[in-house]
Amino acid sequence: MIVGRISGENLEARVPLELVNKGKVIKVEFLVDTGFSGHLAVSESAVETLNLEYQELQRGILADGKKRLFDTVDLCVYWNEQPIILRAQVLGEPLIGTRMLNGHDIHADWKNGGEIRLTKN
Repeated sequence: MIVGRISGENLEARVPLELVNKGKVIKVEFLVDTGFSGHLAVSESAVETLNLEYQELQRGILADGKKRLFDTVDLCVYWNEQPIILRAQVLGEPLIGTRMLNGHDIHADWKNGGEIRLTKN
């Protein structure tokens, strides 16, 4: 189970995950974003901190319908206490998308300070 918090003025669901590269580990708060259909998006600062190498460009569609190209990186993330390697988009904010949430139940106490739990089903 992955546990996070509902917080902020907009009552955003955020979940801490560990990212790893070449022995360096950082903990990053990810926004659970059901409007993002990818696996994960990471910030440029996480890419720099972990010294990740940029990979290919991916086409994506923004919430306003505009098409754009996004940088990607390969990274290792601890998900359900297991390390997995995946290709993530590089965006302004760390996001967990619906492909990552696939196969999980989401339970949330949707109030400021409430808990969100992602449970593998």
